[in-house]
Amino acid sequence: MTTLITGLTSKKLNQKKGFTLLELLLVMIIIAVVMGVTAPSLGLFSGSRHIINASANFVALTDYARSQSISEGRIYKLNIDKNKNVFWLTARNNGSFEKINKEIGRNFLLPEGVEIESLEIMYSYQDTEVPGLRMPGQWYTEDEPESQGEESIVFSPDGFIQPATLRMKDKKGNLLEIKCSSPSDRFYVVPMERDAI
Repeated sequence: MTTLITGLTSKKLNQKKGFTLLELLLVMIIIAVVMGVTAPSLGLFSGSRHIINASANFVALTDYARSQSISEGRIYKLNIDKNKNVFWLTARNNGSFEKINKEIGRNFLLPEGVEIESLEIMYSYQDTEVPGLRMPGQWYTEDEPESQGEESIVFSPDGFIQPATLRMKDKKGNLLEIKCSSPSDRFYVVPMERDAI
């Protein structure tokens, strides 16, 4: 009878496979050190999510107002109340501004701990001698804020936006600036340093 040699000896068959306790402890120590190093930065990331989400909502609302103003051929306003930390959309209907009767027309309240630190709207008023003549990219006295504490950014049907800069701040000191530099630009978010005020 012939015996086939497979390379396995009885000594190798008796060895048990697995990790030693020392190897397991070493891996757990490495994982603990890595978690200890990354946990503080993850905490800062999750802590700033409220201000990032609020700024993204604001920019999305400005994009919506601009596109609706162009497609419907009427003036839209993004109204901002700095004292109450709320913003909402209105549209011109028969000579006056009314809230929009859609979900997008609701009041958007900033999350707790996030506030509007400052709002600078560029007002460049033009008066024309021709009644009803509106020059593209110019804002008129009828576009001025209607009440104290409330200001509004105007979106015209010709695609122009009233330039503005809004600063948001949260309770952890994170600052974001949302700005539109020119009437043909769109709003975008600029992260700021904590001491940049």
